[in-house]
Amino acid sequence: MNPSQLKLAAPKARRSYILLVIVFLFSHSLNAGDTRPRLPDASISNQCLALFPLLARQKSNYGGFAVGMTPKEMADIARSLSTDQHIIAPIPGKSFEQVMINASYRKPFWEKIGVVIRDIAGSHLLNDANHRMAFIVTKRLIERNGIIRNPSNSDERIADIISKAARKVSGFTTPEDIAKELRGY
Repeated sequence: MNPSQLKLAAPKARRSYILLVIVFLFSHSLNAGDTRPRLPDASISNQCLALFPLLARQKSNYGGFAVGMTPKEMADIARSLSTDQHIIAPIPGKSFEQVMINASYRKPFWEKIGVVIRDIAGSHLLNDANHRMAFIVTKRLIERNGIIRNPSNSDERIADIISKAARKVSGFTTPEDIAKELRGY
């Protein structure tokens, strides 16, 4: 890209280009005797991820959880619930990826869980076994993230909340409502 093209580029692209040039020049100046052009070291991106833990979390996990669940893992759970005669999978137009994307928009843990329950059981993500799938995913996310259990989020209570969310009972339709019931306040 020459300077006249740089003026036409969007400001964001211009900043990225300038940053890349600075990094290139800096890495090149470290090896003044070496005249070969070098690309920036991969450790630079790792340093950025170390400085910004949120970026590292979003890169390695799904749903914005400290320890999340990949869509592939969710698909494996659905396959484990399937039988030879009846395969359990998302209905057309819905996906496990979308569940985790929707969860990533929320900040508190319990609201993220509320989104997972609403999207799996409440919107009938799968052709069958929505309650079981929502229960397994919820329980695994709670365990992985080291959340302390109490009577409001016991296994029986989680199953009851999932059932009410699936039937769209008043007070169990939004992630905030579900989170309030699971938290206990």
